[in-house]
Amino acid sequence: MSRIIEHPGTVLYIRNGVARIKITQYSACSGCHARSVCILSDCSEKTIDIPYTASALQAGDSVTITGSEQIGNKAVRLAFLYPSVIVFIALFAVFYYTENELAAGITALAALIPYYITLYFFRNILKKRLVFSIKQPE
Repeated sequence: MSRIIEHPGTVLYIRNGVARIKITQYSACSGCHARSVCILSDCSEKTIDIPYTASALQAGDSVTITGSEQIGNKAVRLAFLYPSVIVFIALFAVFYYTENELAAGITALAALIPYYITLYFFRNILKKRLVFSIKQPE
């Protein structure tokens, strides 16, 4: 059974059946009492487009975004794990055959180009599979 991930957000706008939601992500140490003086504390604002056709929400409303843990895991694999594996394989393979660090480094980075081009072409499929939903306000 998959757990549900919830994240608070604010509706920026709703157009053409898509709600754009702004969420604020905090670093793992956001609960620390010394975060105001620490240079490591970090937060960033992200926007997420979610299919939404109801008329109950308006811009500025607070909402909760929900998604399954599986969606988060899949997104992490696509964004971090697979590119890392590609870089390491290319780096070690090229260095093993050429013993040239510069060539190995450039090739490892260049190996990501086809990966991200492939993701770009499959973006519509990924949008359908990596879907979050809006928890209706009570």
